[in-house]
Amino acid sequence: ARRQKNDELSEQMFANASEIFAEMIQNNGDVAEYQYYLALCLNQQGDIKRSSEILLDAHKLLDRIVRLNPTDHRFRFQLASNYSDLGKIQREEAQDDQASEFFERSLGILSQLVREEPDIARYQRKLAELRLELSRLSESSDDLRDAANYVESSLQIYGPLVLDDGENPFLLSSYAEALTHAGFVRKRLGDK
Repeated sequence: ARRQKNDELSEQMFANASEIFAEMIQNNGDVAEYQYYLALCLNQQGDIKRSSEILLDAHKLLDRIVRLNPTDHRFRFQLASNYSDLGKIQREEAQDDQASEFFERSLGILSQLVREEPDIARYQRKLAELRLELSRLSESSDDLRDAANYVESSLQIYGPLVLDDGENPFLLSSYAEALTHAGFVRKRLGDK
């Protein structure tokens, strides 16, 4: 009963947020950040097609903004996040080649951001999450060596983050997910 109530509240929150972001876009024109959050809300509500369309529109805006402001890390991070989210949607839709393309684009941007700003944990965490996604994608296509390499690099990033902020439950959960996935990949590699 409690789970159902939480699910209903969550659905209502996503619906309310969707309405607000849609209104903000209508009143303020295309703003990539609003489109991005609207797409995330729609995705959570199960409207994958519309979510993908909006993310692609946001991507076009962000790409243009990044070309005009190539040194602005905020916009580059948002573009990398957008690519990652597009990859996740494509993966949900069983479009693994497209998912891989979006993930690789995100990986390039995030890797560069981490090299330029190695002390920003947010960039490192997003990179670790992305490497875990790439590991899952590689594993689903039975490319276990790549899956192992990606998840190991994810764990290498998570390790110092957990040492610095081990009380953060979201970080610990992500780290535990990566450890679990690494265990599954290693087990499958041992079975071959």
